[in-house]
Amino acid sequence: SHILPEVQAVCDRMMIIDKGELQALGTTEELAKQSQGGASVHATIQGHATKVLTRLKQQLPELEVTSEQNLASEEVACELYHPDPTSGLAEKLFHAVVAEDSVLLELRNEQASLEDVFRKLTGVKP
Repeated sequence: SHILPEVQAVCDRMMIIDKGELQALGTTEELAKQSQGGASVHATIQGHATKVLTRLKQQLPELEVTSEQNLASEEVACELYHPDPTSGLAEKLFHAVVAEDSVLLELRNEQASLEDVFRKLTGVKP
């Protein structure tokens, strides 16, 4: 099926076929790991978010800030990605927040959606 939310709701395992060739096979989690290959986190930081991210980029030069949004005075929500899944991104972010005398209001590991995986493997644009 091409209706990915339905596939994810009813299937334990799935395959992605592009132009008649099998691109991926596995559970949603396995496909996300295969496709993403890195570490992604969502964080909400209160305080010196710019200094926190600068410190983190010094420790992890390949870090990408994929989105950043000011929520309130001195409160920033951001999505971070590092290509190495063993980079310790979440732990290093926590330590950077503490070092900059800021507060970590939210921290969660992100996983690619089935739609993200499909787009990456097939080259389909949103």
